[in-house]
Amino acid sequence: MTILNKWDFVNGDGGVGDSLDMGSGDHGTKVLSAIGGYKPGKLIGPAYGASYLLAKTENTDSETPVEEDNWIAAIEWADSLGADVATSSLGYLEYDDPSQSYTWEDMDGNTARITRAADLAVGKGIAVFVSAGNEGLELSHNTLGAPADRHSVISVGAVDADGDRADFSSVGPTADGRIKPDIMAMGQSVRVASSVNPIGYTSSSGTSFSCPIAAGAGALILSQRRNISPVELANALRSTADNSVVPNREYGWGIINAFDALQSIPATNIDEATSTPAGFTIFNNYPNPFNPSTRIDFEISENSDIQADLYNSAGEKVVQVVKAHYAAGKHSIQLDASNFNSGVYFLKISSSRGAKVLKLVLAK
Repeated sequence: MTILNKWDFVNGDGGVGDSLDMGSGDHGTKVLSAIGGYKPGKLIGPAYGASYLLAKTENTDSETPVEEDNWIAAIEWADSLGADVATSSLGYLEYDDPSQSYTWEDMDGNTARITRAADLAVGKGIAVFVSAGNEGLELSHNTLGAPADRHSVISVGAVDADGDRADFSSVGPTADGRIKPDIMAMGQSVRVASSVNPIGYTSSSGTSFSCPIAAGAGALILSQRRNISPVELANALRSTADNSVVPNREYGWGIINAFDALQSIPATNIDEATSTPAGFTIFNNYPNPFNPSTRIDFEISENSDIQADLYNSAGEKVVQVVKAHYAAGKHSIQLDASNFNSGVYFLKISSSRGAKVLKLVLAK
């Protein structure tokens, strides 16, 4: 897998695996494999080609509100590094004494600070997928855990292989009457990587695993519809799910259909670049985020005309960066954004052998 960066927000170091410090377990390994594992014939996660940031925020030695702060620090960190999607298989409701726990009435989309932070992340352009929770059905009220109660986040419930709701999957509505969960995905007996056998596989159950599967589908859609907002992505997933006609507190809008969700979103001019055939390789820009300049490297196997156009987040062309003839070999394009405002931009690079779009984050 391509792991760009990692940080342990519990202990303040760069190691997110088990060690002698606080927090341990195999949960992260399983969740990561569900979204991005790749072993043909064994397990293929939906977003196996993505690049990942790994954050450890959960201290398994205790359950206290400081873990919300860890999560908030992690999502800020991810934002600073240009994250497009966050998948979080965590939820907060009850804490160890003497910390004050939340109640189902606090699941109103505004009370828990992790919930408010998740909403801020969506506002910054990150599609936030969260597990609905594993507290099952309660007839009189919701069984959600924060931040699944926020309207802007995509909360994911769990179904089994037959498409039936798993009995552990948490239900809505929120305390203020909104339907939750948003969508459903496979969460019963999900194929995951073993944490004890480096070449082994096992199965696990929980909304912890339906969430990364759904987030992986979201990442696939974003790879083809690069300038849509997290809210537009959520609406596409909900409106094309199998219970969208009559959404309810147990299934939400239903089981996702990634292809239908993609097709429901019109393509724009920066979505037209969908392939980079052999003989035309584009590398990620460096640095990213950047200020005020960044370098994009590419390699071509034959002489070719290259054109690079910069688009803003609305899909509008800002400037033509380069249009020139290049000989076969490795080359670089230097982008100077001194005169542009901070924000997300897209660089579409085209040649006779194909095209690709890179997401760039200008942070002044």
